[in-house]
Amino acid sequence: PDDYTVERLERIRAKGYVERHHYSGSFVYEVASFGLWRHHGVRGTTLVGAAAFATPSNPASVARWAGLPDFRHGVELGRFVLLDEVPGNGETFFLARALRLLKADRPEVQVVLSYSDPVPRLDLETGRQTFRGHYGSIYQAANALYLGRSDPRTMFLSRRGEAVPARLFSKLRNGECGREYAQKRIERLSGLERGSSEGPAEFLARALTSPQLRRVRHPGNHVYLFPLARDRREKTGILGLPRVREGLERSLPYPKLLDRGA
Repeated sequence: PDDYTVERLERIRAKGYVERHHYSGSFVYEVASFGLWRHHGVRGTTLVGAAAFATPSNPASVARWAGLPDFRHGVELGRFVLLDEVPGNGETFFLARALRLLKADRPEVQVVLSYSDPVPRLDLETGRQTFRGHYGSIYQAANALYLGRSDPRTMFLSRRGEAVPARLFSKLRNGECGREYAQKRIERLSGLERGSSEGPAEFLARALTSPQLRRVRHPGNHVYLFPLARDRREKTGILGLPRVREGLERSLPYPKLLDRGA
C-alpha cells in the first residue's frame, strides 16, 4: 500500500496501455478505467496495471446471471492487466480498489461480471502457445461468486491463434458503431479484403470460409460475479436477487483446470 495506488485512468491512456500489454491486443467499450501506479519517491510514478470496466457485450447477460432487468445496473470487467514486475497479491490489491472506485464513480452499478476463457490456443505456424488460458484464479482469490459456464459456441481462430470475436461479425453485419474496426480486423485475420460493391453479409460469408480461419468448438467461458454495494443493506439486496441467490445455493466449486487447447 505504501508503494502502489489505484486511480481513475483516462480512456485514451487506458486504451493504449491495454492494447500494448493485454494478450488480446484490443480494448473494450468502457464505462470506466482505473490504473495501478507504482511510486518511485521523488522520481514520480509508473503505470503498471489497468482495469477497464465495460458495458456488457450482450445486454441480456446482466438479467441472465444476476436477475437485474436493467442492463445498466451491471458491467463487465472487460480488460485486466498487470506488468510482470508487480509483486504477489498485486492482482487482488488492484482489483479490490478498482471495484471500490467503480462503485463511487457509478453508484447505479450493482454487479460486475467477469469471464475467464479456459481454452489455450496455439499458433499453427510455429507450434507456440499464443494464449495459455485461465480459469479465474484471480477472481477466486477475490472471493467472486462462481456461476458456471456461458453457453458453448463455435469460435473462429486465425492460423496464428488469434480469436475473431463473434461481436465483430454482428457489428459489421448490422452496421453498428465500430463496424470499420470490425471490418479491418476480420480482413487482417482472414487475409481477404472486402470488395467495393460487396455487402457485409457477402463479405462475411466469404471471410468465414477462408483457409486462414478455422472453426473451433468452445465449451463456454467460466462466469464470475462481484456484488458491488456501498453498504451492508445494499449487498444483502444484491445477494437476494433470484439468480444470485440461486448461484449461492448451488455452491458450485471453483474450477481448477484448463480445457483442451485449440
